[in-house]
Amino acid sequence: MGLLYHIFAVVAVTGSSLILEANFHEQELVKLHQIAGQNDYEVCTLVLRGEPEVLYQRYINRMKHENRHPVHLSTTLDVKEDFMCCAEWIRNEKITGDTMEVDAADFSYQTDEKLLRQIDEFMK
Repeated sequence: MGLLYHIFAVVAVTGSSLILEANFHEQELVKLHQIAGQNDYEVCTLVLRGEPEVLYQRYINRMKHENRHPVHLSTTLDVKEDFMCCAEWIRNEKITGDTMEVDAADFSYQTDEKLLRQIDEFMK
């Protein structure tokens, strides 16, 4: 995350738009918001959520049918109980700052005109 913080700090000074994509955890978001606050930089976090069962089935499909990097296969998340426990832990994490909640139960959000307009408005 050190490099990501550095990149964000460099870009935040310029005021340029930037999209960071990662599975951020609470302490990482806090650090990003500290950098943003020091630079009067607005941040909006997109929170993609879905039904755990649907997400689990997608995960298993990716593991079985897609060319995944071996690190993705080094966890026990293919064990349903482990996946559900992890999903619950993530769902309960505190998310710092402004957010846009996105229903990722299916992929319709990718063409959701209202959501895309909200993102465009924020990016202006």
